[in-house]
This record gives sequence, C-alpha cells and structure tokens, in this order.
Amino acid sequence: HGFLWLRIPNIRLSARNGKIRHVPIDPNQVGAPDLIAWSKDDRLEAVYGPPAFSISYAIEVKAWNGEQSHGQIEWEKKAKKYGIRYIVVKSVEELQEKMNAAYWD
Repeated sequence: HGFLWLRIPNIRLSARNGKIRHVPIDPNQVGAPDLIAWSKDDRLEAVYGPPAFSISYAIEVKAWNGEQSHGQIEWEKKAKKYGIRYIVVKSVEELQEKMNAAYWD
C-alpha cells in the first residue's frame, strides 16, 4: 500500500534582538504534527470492492532525545478522538515500522 504525504509548515523563524525563535504560524494549531499522511484502506477490497475511504495518519518527528510538548500531546488526543492514527517517530526505520503496524490496527 502507498501513502500520500503532506508536510505541515507550522512554525516560522522570527529574529528579535539578534535571537532567532520559533513562532507558530497559526496559534490555533500549536502542537500540530510535522506530517499528515493518507493511505487507501484496501484491507477488505476482496470482499467489498475498491475502497471509498482512506486511513489518516498524523506523524510527529522527534530527534533521538526529543519529547512531545504539551501542545503536541493535546493535539494527539484531539486527533485520536477523530480516528486519526497518531505516530511519534525518531527514525525512518521507526516510521516505516509504525506506519505498517498502524495500517493494520
């Protein structure tokens, strides 16, 4: 199965007093994931025919020592409430493993 990807540019850099800081593009979306992905839900295609729906994934990418912020944890709760599969990853290998596992959940 393949995936359709979208990167979420949720911050911009701002320089003030010679210091660079991250500023949310939209304060209402603080904590939004880094990537959104969709895949066809073709698990039952043999029984029901081509899928009419897709599976949605929200993907938060972290450094090897990174942790979710409070805003990201809140966004994860909202995403799961709407049936979006939320994944936190720290490597490409972990992303592949978790995307495949989430597909079958």
